[in-house]
Amino acid sequence: MAGNKTEDGLPESWFTTERIIGFSDSLFAFSITLLALNIDLPDSLPPGQLIAALMGLGPHIFHYAISFFVIGSYWMQHHNIFKHIRKYDRTLMWLNLLFLMLITFAPFLTDMMSDYAGYPVPVIIYSIYLGTCSLMLLILWLHASHEKRLVHPQVPENVINSIRFRAIAVVIIFFLSAVLAFYDPFLAQLSWLSTFALFYLTQMLFKKQKNGR
Repeated sequence: MAGNKTEDGLPESWFTTERIIGFSDSLFAFSITLLALNIDLPDSLPPGQLIAALMGLGPHIFHYAISFFVIGSYWMQHHNIFKHIRKYDRTLMWLNLLFLMLITFAPFLTDMMSDYAGYPVPVIIYSIYLGTCSLMLLILWLHASHEKRLVHPQVPENVINSIRFRAIAVVIIFFLSAVLAFYDPFLAQLSWLSTFALFYLTQMLFKKQKNGR
């Protein structure tokens, strides 16, 4: 209702999420841009060494691609969550800010993995980092969707459950990949891409469930 008030006594219509979404999108874009800036050739490189130098960038390009799609997956999840949120409170703002703070660490950790390619420790650290990002996003959604505190009243329960299930599954995938990295760092990194498949799979399953009713 238009006359609803917040805990500060202000109209709820003042607390729409456009600015939060705009700020979040900017930080996602900034983080992805920094990923590319970490790929660099040595200065004053002789022309005869260019091919060898480009070949040496292989680990950096691989980790750039992995991190690009992982951050892209987070952006998609973030977008999917906020399209159902109609207003915000201080707790949501802080949770979102903490999540974005974690996202901006991605370029540094990606560069670390590239510099120490093949070693399990950087991949383990990055896996735990991704699991923490996913956990923060899950907490954000649980806060917003609890008793439809901040989401649109018309959002179906199956949509709320779908997002919750997907977020929990992503947390599990990333923390399990930290264990996998002890044995095969490369395979652990490839497992991160399964979050994309999970995103579309859960959407299809819950759409079928909705259409079957």
